[in-house]
Amino acid sequence: HVSTLAGKDPVKARRLLLTGYRANTLMLKHTTQNQPSCRGEGAITLMKLMIEALSHPQNAAMVSLFIPCEPLLAAGITPYSVESIAAYLLGTHCETPFQELAAEQGMPETLCSYHRTFFGAATNGLIPPPAFMLYTNLACDGNMITFPALQDQFAIPSFFIDVPCDHTEDAVADVAGQLREMVTFIEDTTHQKIDPAALKKAVRRTRLSQTYYQTALAVSKKRRLPGSVTDEMYTALMGRCMLGSPQALDFFCTMARDISEQPVFTGKRLVWIHLIPNMQPALRQIMNDNPSVCITGLELCYDSMLIPADEND
Repeated sequence: HVSTLAGKDPVKARRLLLTGYRANTLMLKHTTQNQPSCRGEGAITLMKLMIEALSHPQNAAMVSLFIPCEPLLAAGITPYSVESIAAYLLGTHCETPFQELAAEQGMPETLCSYHRTFFGAATNGLIPPPAFMLYTNLACDGNMITFPALQDQFAIPSFFIDVPCDHTEDAVADVAGQLREMVTFIEDTTHQKIDPAALKKAVRRTRLSQTYYQTALAVSKKRRLPGSVTDEMYTALMGRCMLGSPQALDFFCTMARDISEQPVFTGKRLVWIHLIPNMQPALRQIMNDNPSVCITGLELCYDSMLIPADEND
């Protein structure tokens, strides 16, 4: 229904989509009760994030996965990534017309399907223009296509962080300077100053989240957290655009507790590199709730959890 309606009236299609997502939030409160607590927390929190981004775009920022979002959270702005909204559209099975529209607009089929889906839905009008966008050249080439194209289409302010290829002291200093400029950009665009105390609090939550996640990783050497490949996507998104929020801190704290309560696991343990293709039926059949195999770590969110954040820096 969303697919059909989007071609005729994208605003009505968005309302229908939001109705479904709100209903799904209520359903999740009941269907996740028998799962580890963090699984239900992640599903509900990210469903609410999608609803907030689509229903209040004037208070939302479109970001790439590798943008640190603590300044946005401190400013009361809802950050959402291209990949997160596209993943939910794929889960809703309404992506086909948006991918076709992206192709009509000249987007190559070799471009990441998340970016093609998002670009098509934004071009269609199903996804409303956010207040502004923040992006970087790490680590996905799609960012350098999707964000500039939508900046022109939406006619909204944007800020680009150019990360040098070489890892040198000068490069680190350069990126640090750009991050400071990003904070100024957010303040200028929202016409409000970011409270230093609120920013410190967000970074402190990031540091505590990192501690809990590393505890969970250590325990996962011998224990398995039951769930599905979609649940692992929640972990990745919590460790990205939600990192620094109270919800992410609760999520990682609960994850560390949940996994420590599981029995010893002797099956196959996998470390997953990059995004999990969580919509592939074959992968879901093999991985979902399989007591003999589990994903024990995600490269996608590990780097954001590796170096402890310092709220005093």
